[in-house]
Amino acid sequence: MEFKEVIDKKTKIVFDSMRNISYVNVDNEKIKDAIRYSLSLDDEAAVNNFFAFYRSKFLFFSAEMFDISSEMLLDCAKGIEYIHTSSLVLDDLPSMDNSALRRGKESTHSKYGQDIAILTALYLLVEGQKLIINNGAKLGDVSSINVSLAKTLKLEGLIGGQARDLTWKHKDVSDYLKTYFMKNRLIEFSILLPTLLCKPFAFNKDLEFFAKNISTAYQIHDDLRDQITSDMTGKSEKKDSKKLSNLSSNDEMIAMRDDLIKKSINRIKPIQNSKNLINFTEYIFYRRV
Repeated sequence: MEFKEVIDKKTKIVFDSMRNISYVNVDNEKIKDAIRYSLSLDDEAAVNNFFAFYRSKFLFFSAEMFDISSEMLLDCAKGIEYIHTSSLVLDDLPSMDNSALRRGKESTHSKYGQDIAILTALYLLVEGQKLIINNGAKLGDVSSINVSLAKTLKLEGLIGGQARDLTWKHKDVSDYLKTYFMKNRLIEFSILLPTLLCKPFAFNKDLEFFAKNISTAYQIHDDLRDQITSDMTGKSEKKDSKKLSNLSSNDEMIAMRDDLIKKSINRIKPIQNSKNLINFTEYIFYRRV
């Protein structure tokens, strides 16, 4: 099987499972519609063309190194994608990045209004955490998962990163890279979650190095992609409020990204069963395997 087929199979596993979303205690049809819309559950082409569940696939390919199957982590994968989508719905609001386009269509607030968008994001955030905790509790130490997830979401992670992005006066490149890592800390969480599900914990400093630096590299990559047509990215062009490109040329950004990727891959090459994680990393950045 070609590796692209392996990737597509992982995408389908998550997509098919997410389409069976249950709306426990949700009796508002407009919010139900907005949840499905924000997750692109009725638009498989958007999933394949614009985002393809990268974070959950980082989870799956990392888990292979610890002999944990994708099926065992399906709710964790859905939870990660719910949380990521909730952050996008909030990022797009007029008070944040003010983006009218996301995943090749109107952003959630543009279609449903800011009130419904905020409630949708809150539902996805809470439900995503519940899915991860409940799934993780069956496999590992739930207290460690809780601590890691909190670090990912709170002031050390997504919330703090977005706050820096909106208000921080970045002094230099390293300051931008700190913000980039915080904003993308969900990637780090996705890669490292399998280590918390092993008994005993499978702490690995090389995988931690990989996870942190790939999270940062992905945001640099995303900024570079923002400079091309929205037909290719599926979102509004150049809408992020603070960009590394304010201090660095495209060539310098590409060099930084590639250096982070190369160092990260070299660190995990000796780890058994890391080949698919490496192949997937090269695929999302360079579309090669």
